[in-house]
Amino acid sequence: MNLQEQISRIHEMMLINESDNIKKIIDREFDNFFDNLELIKTEDNIHHYNWKTKDGKKIFERNHWGRFWIWGCDEWFDLKLIGIIFDLTYEEFEHKLIEYLNNKYKSQFGEENPLKDIRSQSCNDFDY
Repeated sequence: MNLQEQISRIHEMMLINESDNIKKIIDREFDNFFDNLELIKTEDNIHHYNWKTKDGKKIFERNHWGRFWIWGCDEWFDLKLIGIIFDLTYEEFEHKLIEYLNNKYKSQFGEENPLKDIRSQSCNDFDY
C-alpha cells in the first residue's frame, strides 16, 4: 500500500471512530510497521534487542538501560508519519510509541525493564 492510500485509509477510519478509538487506530498502524520487522535478542543475560528487516538490516535497537536507538533513518521517518498524520506533537508521538512498544514486547522486555526514551546519533532530523 502506498503512502497516499495509507493516509486515505487512516482518515476514513478517523471519521468513523471517535477519539477514544484513535489509540486503537494508531496501535494498528504501529502493528503494520513493526510486524514487518524481526525482534532479535542480542545478549543472553541482559535486555538488549535489535529490530531488523527481513533482509537483516538493523533498524532499531533497545539497549539494557531502556533506550530505543534509531539506526534506520528512512524507516524512522516512515514511522514518524503516523504521528504527523494524527497531528501529534513529537512528545505525544514518542510517548505513544514507547507505550506501544512496552505493551507489544512486554514478554520480552519484562514489566520491570520498560523502554524509557528514544535517541538517535545517525538521523539529522530527529524531531518533526
